[in-house]
Amino acid sequence: MKIVKFVAETYDFKKAMKINIEEKINPLLYQNHFKQYSNYKYIREIDKIAQFITFKVGVDRLKAYAMYFPIFIPFDNILDYGIEITGSSGMHLLNGKYFTTIYEYEKFDKSIQLQNYKKYHLNNFDKLVLSIQEGIIPEMDSIKCLKDFTDKFQSKQTFFFGHNFRKVTENHIFHKFIFAVYECLYGNFEQGQMNLQELKKYIEEQEDKKYTKEQQLKRYVEKLLPSEENNGTKESLLFYLNELCNERRKKYKLI
Repeated sequence: MKIVKFVAETYDFKKAMKINIEEKINPLLYQNHFKQYSNYKYIREIDKIAQFITFKVGVDRLKAYAMYFPIFIPFDNILDYGIEITGSSGMHLLNGKYFTTIYEYEKFDKSIQLQNYKKYHLNNFDKLVLSIQEGIIPEMDSIKCLKDFTDKFQSKQTFFFGHNFRKVTENHIFHKFIFAVYECLYGNFEQGQMNLQELKKYIEEQEDKKYTKEQQLKRYVEKLLPSEENNGTKESLLFYLNELCNERRKKYKLI
């Protein structure tokens, strides 16, 4: 790996982290078929499963996240299906083998900041690269389809990257939507449609609260239910589900 060189007069934590992402993270992710769809946000899709690795670069802290969920969800920040690699949930990845945080505590002295960069931040950044290479990507590789994703919830304890999934999230609307769609596709189609109807009713009851996510999801639910355009068959659902998937793919620059 190329080592980025700085002198005290020109050193800047934020700039240094961005350069390290570009020189150490980008090649790894591109090699594994990820695409950059926004500043330091990366995605790939495997059979309707969107897989995200993203970075938040601050003036004194670098945060890294990894998550995956079905691409027909109209959100891209559901950390319940992932972890903050550099946060408490990331401590369980690979049993903490490469866990690290990257934070600059010195606020004023550039020479001390540069010393910290050479002594701590470079090593910690390399740990972050290894955690993605050996922990994040292999787990993502194992989720090859929607069934692989839903199968994770069959056991009493569900883990994402070693972190125990919070069961309370199973009551959230996006989780119910995923499993209603799965039921339509691979289980009892009529039951799946009933589950979507119930979800629509629940969202409508919340309308006075003006939750943005609920309103975003309502349009997706309605697309998959019988209407003037949708004749209520499984074939029709597949058609409109693909439309919704393509809508998300366009946002993420996958198509």
